[in-house]
Amino acid sequence: ALAALLHFGGRSHRHLGWQPAINYLGQEAFWVVSRPDGLLEAALAAPIEPPGVAWLRILTCMEKTRCTADWKILWQQAQSYFQRHKPVEVAALVLNRWLRALLLESGFQLVDEVVNLELHLTASPALDAPPQPDLLIRTMQPEDLAAVAALDAAAFPPLWQNPLHDLRAAYRQSVYATVVEQDDRLVGYQLSSHAVRGMHISRLAVAPEAQHRGVGRFLSQDLLAYGYRRGVRDFSVNTQRSNQVSLNLYRRLGFETNDDVFPVLVYRVA
Repeated sequence: ALAALLHFGGRSHRHLGWQPAINYLGQEAFWVVSRPDGLLEAALAAPIEPPGVAWLRILTCMEKTRCTADWKILWQQAQSYFQRHKPVEVAALVLNRWLRALLLESGFQLVDEVVNLELHLTASPALDAPPQPDLLIRTMQPEDLAAVAALDAAAFPPLWQNPLHDLRAAYRQSVYATVVEQDDRLVGYQLSSHAVRGMHISRLAVAPEAQHRGVGRFLSQDLLAYGYRRGVRDFSVNTQRSNQVSLNLYRRLGFETNDDVFPVLVYRVA
């Protein structure tokens, strides 16, 4: 019934993540509105992960005309749940105008935007020497994922962290995943996947103590060279407009922003 609602609903929002929407079924932060005949009319999933942050993973309505009413029912249940676990930042990556209007009416506020950048290579990319002689780049292994998750949590504020199970899913879907080591500890990583055109940098992070030392550029250049050798010419990446460090890195590599901009709205439960 949920699969039918997700595929055939008149309005449907799914967070741009690595987990299939169906995976959230059965979690505590998952609510549905059902009809008297048992059919599902609407669904909302917003699990708290990591602690203190809940992204709007699913919001889907069978009928466009009833979506506002269904949202009010679901949001009332969600607010009761978040009150029991406060403080919580409830966030949404807005992909549709109807969702933005719905959330703004409910007290959500614009806090950032996610922008998309693209690069088209016409020649083999430049490869700088490692920024430090003791840096080693290698293929990521499954046993690295716990350390990768710890690095990710240290590199980003809670709103932008990815829990371990999400990173496992990203790793399974990646076509090229690498880590950078220094003195036998991880100081950076990247996960890249297939895209409609070329490759997409799904995630790149550098440990706080290693930032501003060329590690991100080292990872990115290696990725671009890997793709180019395999015939890939187009690359893309998303990042927050507020993340000037990332924006500067990708622009120095030749990436340019396109028209894809997604607002990030947040409702704070204090």
